[in-house]
Amino acid sequence: MPRYIKDGLVHLTTAKTYQIISEEQGRREVQDLKWEIFGWTLDHRKVPPKQVVDYIRKKLDLTFKDPFGYFYLLYKLHKDPISTRPVCSDCGSLHHALGQWVDE
Repeated sequence: MPRYIKDGLVHLTTAKTYQIISEEQGRREVQDLKWEIFGWTLDHRKVPPKQVVDYIRKKLDLTFKDPFGYFYLLYKLHKDPISTRPVCSDCGSLHHALGQWVDE
């Protein structure tokens, strides 16, 4: 098994940090989150401009097929011994569009 995978599993199998769930449970939670965000756009429709609400809703539909963020590692080459830092990127994830709106 390549080192990168082994190093990733060190992080992902730490029960106090990560919880393993089934793909089915993950999909249910994504569906719930999608409707929660959609509901937020209804409840707060007077706050963001219409084009922001339209953008968020469009992104909900576009990201629904691949709604999850990405997990990867950055190696800390300056450490002895070399260690890793886990990163969970939300770029392209279901909720990413919410972070795009800045109230001016």
